[in-house]
This record gives sequence, structure tokens and C-alpha cells, in this order.
Amino acid sequence: MSISREARCPGHPRVLCVVEDLGGGGGAEHLMAQLAPRLIGQGLHLEIVTLFDVPNDLSDELRASGVTVHNLHGSGGWRPDQVLPRLWRLVRGRPFDVFWGGLYFGNLYARAAQLMRPGSACVVTLRSQLDTGHRPKWNPKNLSRVLLGQVLRSASTVVANSQATAREHRDAFRLRSVRVVYNGVNVAALSALADSTSTPETRSGLGVRDDDFLIVTPGRFVRDKGHAVLLEAIMLLKTRHDFIPRVFAFGQGPLKEDLRQQVERMGLLESVTIAPVTPQRELFRVMAAADCVVLPTFTESFGMAVAEAMALGVPAIASRVGGLIEIDGGEGVVLLVPPAAPGALADAISKLRNDRDFAASLASRARTRIGEHFDLDRCVDGWSRVLRDAAARPRSGQLSGASSE
Repeated sequence: MSISREARCPGHPRVLCVVEDLGGGGGAEHLMAQLAPRLIGQGLHLEIVTLFDVPNDLSDELRASGVTVHNLHGSGGWRPDQVLPRLWRLVRGRPFDVFWGGLYFGNLYARAAQLMRPGSACVVTLRSQLDTGHRPKWNPKNLSRVLLGQVLRSASTVVANSQATAREHRDAFRLRSVRVVYNGVNVAALSALADSTSTPETRSGLGVRDDDFLIVTPGRFVRDKGHAVLLEAIMLLKTRHDFIPRVFAFGQGPLKEDLRQQVERMGLLESVTIAPVTPQRELFRVMAAADCVVLPTFTESFGMAVAEAMALGVPAIASRVGGLIEIDGGEGVVLLVPPAAPGALADAISKLRNDRDFAASLASRARTRIGEHFDLDRCVDGWSRVLRDAAARPRSGQLSGASSE
């Protein structure tokens, strides 16, 4: 005799979140570490499974907060021969109602898990914008896009972290609709951390003088993050405005060594530091002690670093792209500049340096906006509604998304 969905999850749906990894350096992973225990606190039976092993992940931190974390120990990439048998053993032994995918492979394997458990739902999460560059017809990334399209069109619910990301995927894959749940930041915690940070002590520990203009740029070392644009802007500041800021770039990624060599070629070793991977709390302290945070990206689905800077009360300069436009909301609380425009970026940095009253006003208004629109509690409530709706909806038909939050 079959058991109805309502009988199986009367307000307490069982959710398995499928993620690529819980590496400590990524914004999506840190957001999940904050979301999971709070969703459990709202009555969801939430567990997490990681597909791949990475060093220094957040699994132990999540377990300490009461979250069950499973590790499939895949070696990375599309390795169904490794991952699917292990996922099968996990899924068949537990009555999950919803499989919630995160990032590319998390979404693919969440859909695979749903097929292993008839009657369940699949929620797909979009946290990055599409790579729309021209590629040969049989380039592997085209196959990846085909697979993503199949998953999106067959998912029970599709959710994006900004209207820009939702619109791009809806148009590209002809989805009926996509829900939007914005990323959230713990504004109260970041505000308290900023207030407790000793700016002189933090700057001194970095070798930064009181009169230096300190820029922090957090993000993966990949082309789309625009580090090369920032380096060009620094050279323009030297020639146009007769000053060179101190810059600390935090992150990891395939272009880290290339960027370090570019800094050396440009003669900026004394001004620009390509920093090692830094624990998040320490990174926040450095950001709080900075004169501004810069995110010169070419594309950005949301922009967690900018949202975090706003909560810390630090002025932010960012590219006028994607979700960054929505974070600003037309209120002028982020200094937005065209992407790939080092001249405009240099002028924005100079403006913050030369007009400290403007910089302080920008930071104050930004902290107010982030608290009103992007606080972590709003994000938790949004995801709670999405997951409960997915669990309660009959599986008689497949949907390609639902209305925007």
C-alpha cells in the first residue's frame, strides 16, 4: 500500500542537499554552512551529501552544529562510475522527499537521485551565470550545457540567486519560470565583528600604514573575476592620480600564480599582495579594516563579497553586471562601474580616497540596505518555503520552475 506525500512529510519534509563539496574557500559553501542548521531549526529534516573530497572542508563544522553530512569521496568531475553506486546506496536507504542540488554537478546528481526514488522532488539551484562565449560545436562545455538544460527542464523547481541569473537561464533554456531566493548575509554578526575589529592593529599586521589606501578584493583567481582589470586600474592611478593603493587579493584558483607573475612584471610587488587562503572570519576582519572592497568582475550572479562588505560597513566598488545591480537596487549604495573598464575603476577608487565623507555615507547607506533586503533570515525563510512547496506538490507532472519570490 502506498503512503501519500502528506502522510510522509506533514510539515517536516526530508531533504537531501547534494553539493559538489564543502570547501572552506567558496561563498556558496559558507552560505550552506549557515543555512543548513537554521533550516533544521525550522523543522526540516535536512542532510547534506558531498560528491567530492577537498582539503579543509566545512563538514566537521556542520556536524558540530547538528547537521548530518555524508561524503561520497568522488575524485572530481563527471565520474558516474564512482558516484552513482554510492549515491544509490545512500538514497535507497532513506525516505527523502526532496533532492536539493547545488552548483553544476550537485544539480546533475540531485536529478539522478530523484530518478532513484520515484515520487520525490528535485530542486535545482542556479548560482552562476552562463558562459556565453563562442565555442566549437563539440566543445565539452557545450555538452555540459546540454546536460544542464535537461536537468533544468525536468526539475520540479528551479531556483536562482538573483533575477539576472533567473532571466538568463529562463531565456536560454526556455523555462516556464524560475523562482528567486537571494543569497543572505548574517548582518548582525558581521556588524558586530566590524565593530570589534581593531583597524590599526589589523592593518599593522598586514604591513599597511595608517595613511595607505587599503583595497581588498576577495574571489577566485579566474579570468571572470577581473583581477587583471584591477591591476590596470592601479597603473592608471599611478599615472593619473599620483598614488598607488595597497591591494590584498584573497582567494584560490587556477590563475593565482599567473596573477602573481603579472604583478611582478608590472612592478607592483610592493603594492599588491596575492594572499594565501585565509579563514573566513580573518578575511572579514581584513575587509572591515579596508578603505574599500573592489569586485571588478565580468559576470556575477549575486556578489557575496559585496554584500558582506556592505554588512561590515565598508564602501564597495563593483562592476555593473548581473546580481550586483540588484544588490545596489538603484539606490547608489554601491559604486558601480562598467566591467572591463580600468579607467572608470581607477576614477571610482580615487573618488573614495579623496572624499572620505562620501565614502562614509556610501558605507552607512549600504549597511542599511543590506539589512533590509538581504539578511540571512530572509534567505532561510525563502528556502524553507521552496523546499516545503516542493515536498508537498504532487509528482504527477514535472514542472520547469515556479513563480519568482
